Amino acid sequence: MNISQENIDALNAVVTLKISKADYEPKVEEVLKQYRKTASIPGFRPGHVPASMVRKMFGKRALVEQVDKLVGESLMNYIRDNKLDIIGEPLPSADMKTIDFDADNEEFEFKFDIALTPEINLDINDKITIPSYTIEVTDDQVNDRIGLITSQHATADKVEAISETSFVKCSVSNADGVVAESASFSPNQIKDEAARAAFVGKKQGEVVTFDGQKTFGDELAGLLKLSKGEAAKIEGELQATIGDITEYRDAELNQELFDQVFGKDAVKSADEFRAKVRETIEAENAGSQDYRFIVDAREQLVKLADMSLPEAFLKRWLTAINSTNEKFTPELLESEMPKFLEDLRWKIVRDSIIRKNDIKMERAGLEEYAKKTVRSHFMRFGVSQFEPMVERYAADMLKNEEQVRQLSDGYATEAAVDFVKGKVTLQPQTVSREAFEALFANKQ
Repeated sequence: MNISQENIDALNAVVTLKISKADYEPKVEEVLKQYRKTASIPGFRPGHVPASMVRKMFGKRALVEQVDKLVGESLMNYIRDNKLDIIGEPLPSADMKTIDFDADNEEFEFKFDIALTPEINLDINDKITIPSYTIEVTDDQVNDRIGLITSQHATADKVEAISETSFVKCSVSNADGVVAESASFSPNQIKDEAARAAFVGKKQGEVVTFDGQKTFGDELAGLLKLSKGEAAKIEGELQATIGDITEYRDAELNQELFDQVFGKDAVKSADEFRAKVRETIEAENAGSQDYRFIVDAREQLVKLADMSLPEAFLKRWLTAINSTNEKFTPELLESEMPKFLEDLRWKIVRDSIIRKNDIKMERAGLEEYAKKTVRSHFMRFGVSQFEPMVERYAADMLKNEEQVRQLSDGYATEAAVDFVKGKVTLQPQTVSREAFEALFANKQ
C-alpha cells in the first residue's frame, strides 16, 4: 500500500491511497473461506460448496467490504500516525475516479480531501485586558427574596370570615342553574373596591350576588374554569355560595424557618439569615458572571488568533453528514454557517490553550464539573439543601454518552478560561442586575 499527502494550501490537503492486490487479497480469501464453511446452497452439504461457486456468488461483496474496511483503517491510521489535526472527517475527492470493482484491477486508487486545523500562535499574557463583572446585590433584592421564602413556607389556616388576602372556595350559579361547582379566588384579585367589599367579611354558607364581568373581567374564565369564549357569554348577576375560607400566613423569621431553609443550626438569627440569603443570591449570580467572562474572553481571544478556516470544505462536510436530514437545506446551511464558524474558531483557540499549556483534563475534574453543573441547576430552581442529591444526579449524568460529551465540552471551556483568568489583566466592574442583563442585549 502507498499513502501520500498533497497539501493544497495551509488548510486543505488530499490524501491518496493506492491499494494493491497484495494488500486486500489475503483478507478477501479469508472471508470467502468463511462463506464456504457457512454457505447453505441447495445440492451441497455445508462446507462442501465449490470454491469457484462461492467466489462467483460472494466474491464482489467480499472484495468491496474488505477494500472499504482497509481504506477506512489505513486512512485513520495515517492521520493518527502523522499527528494530523483535522477538522471534520475526510471526504472523497471530487476528482477521484469511480472505482470499478468488476474489473480485474491490480491496484485501486482512493483520494480524500481533508481539512487541516489552522496553526495559531496566541500568547496569553497580562497585556490582554478582559472585563470581570460582579452583579450588585441590593437590599431590595434581599428583601424580595426573604419575602419569597416566607411566602413559600406560609401556613394555611381555616378562618371564619373572608379578608382581602383570603383564599376562597365557592360554587357559582345564576338563574339557569350551577355555572361552576368549584371555583376559587382571592378578593385581592378584584380591582373594584366596592365589588371587593361585597365579599370581605362574609362567612361559609353565605351567598354573595355579583356581576361576573364587572367584578372579575378577564379573570372570570379562570374563576369558572371556562374558555374565554364561554365566559364572555356569562352575563348578568351571579351568586357565589361561600365554601372553605383559607388564610395563608407568611412564615415568621424564627429558628424553625432558618432550619428549614439552610439546615439545622446553620443560621441562628435574623441578621445571619439575611446575610445567608445575600450569599445565596451572590452564589446564584456567580454562574452568570462566569458565563459573561467566557463571552468576553472568547471574543477577544478569537479576534487575537485571527484565523482562517476551510469554509468550502466545511460546507461540503456539513452537507454530507446531514444528507438524511430532511430539514437540512442549502438555505439553512447558509444561515447557520456564521454561528458554526464562530463556535469552531473558539473551540480551536480553547483546545490550543489546553494543549500548549499542558492543562490536565482528568476524569476527577470532569466529575467535579458534573457536580457543579447539578448544583447550578438546583440553584436556578430555588432548591435548598440539595447537596445530598448532587453526587447521585452527577453520577447519572456521567452514564449518558450525550451528556458526557456536553459536560466534557463545558469542562474544557472552564479549564481553559480559568487558565486565561490567571494570566490576563482583569478589569473589575460592579454593575446592577439591569446593566448586566443589558450587556447581553448589546453584545453576545
